[in-house]
Amino acid sequence: MICNWKQQFDIQRFAEGGAAGGAAAAAGSAADAGQPGEGAGAGAQSAPNAAQTGQDTAAGETPRDLKAEFDALVKGEYKGEFDARVQKIINQRFAKAKAAEEANGKMQAAMDVLAQRYSLKADDYDGIAAALNDDQKLYEEAAGEAGMDVKQFMRVQQLERENARYQRQQAELAQRRQMDQAYQRLMQEADGVKAQYPAFDLNAEMQDPDFVRLLRAQVPLKTIYEVRHQDEILGGAMQYTAQKVAAKVAAGVSANRGRPAENGAAASGASGARFDVAHSTKEQRMALIRRAANGERIEF
Repeated sequence: MICNWKQQFDIQRFAEGGAAGGAAAAAGSAADAGQPGEGAGAGAQSAPNAAQTGQDTAAGETPRDLKAEFDALVKGEYKGEFDARVQKIINQRFAKAKAAEEANGKMQAAMDVLAQRYSLKADDYDGIAAALNDDQKLYEEAAGEAGMDVKQFMRVQQLERENARYQRQQAELAQRRQMDQAYQRLMQEADGVKAQYPAFDLNAEMQDPDFVRLLRAQVPLKTIYEVRHQDEILGGAMQYTAQKVAAKVAAGVSANRGRPAENGAAASGASGARFDVAHSTKEQRMALIRRAANGERIEF
């Protein structure tokens, strides 16, 4: 159930207020190659694949070459979709890299000014930070306004910076714990949905933007799946009911055929027209199913 989409989606949105939810998703390093759903999720599927391969080999069949099948798909029927997915990921990565490069350029300009002021190299970040902390001239005016001498004021400023840094670290740790808890809740919820609906596949569902949007809105996972797949679920339930009723009718017919005749029923039955199930119409069979479903005992 664990998959690498945990690294893409903003899981903290699912964890707000300690509510259930949490997801992270679908494209890590494997997605860079245009293969959504790989990573840990693919690893989780490796055991069933290995078991299946072992069964095929034991039966004397040639093991499936999944890599060759995948290559054939992405170079053939799904080439367009695969290329589009890869290009989208590349564009996203390039945009982030460009933004980071621009931010670094602006930061470097400021570092150049500070390095020149303190006669240091522009890449001597520790030296520049130490020089700023020890530069009393930067604090003289503020210290006077605060009614402190420069050294006292510098010490207060240093303590405030250390406290702020500590608070940031604690906030990051708390957020990470919250994200992990939200993810675990999501996995437990997904296991429950899977138990009720075997066709449920969280990896596949997370590729649906509407599914993710509802999940971020704190809608329960089971509710989302039932709403998004209500036609499939109802269709399966109706098919199951029809099969059960048909089996019940067939069992009743078999039981009636094996029952001995009573009080001349055989004679009277022979003289009258018997209902032929084998040559009945669909409407007649459906009528029998409805009657049996209502508890009526059907005899022929």
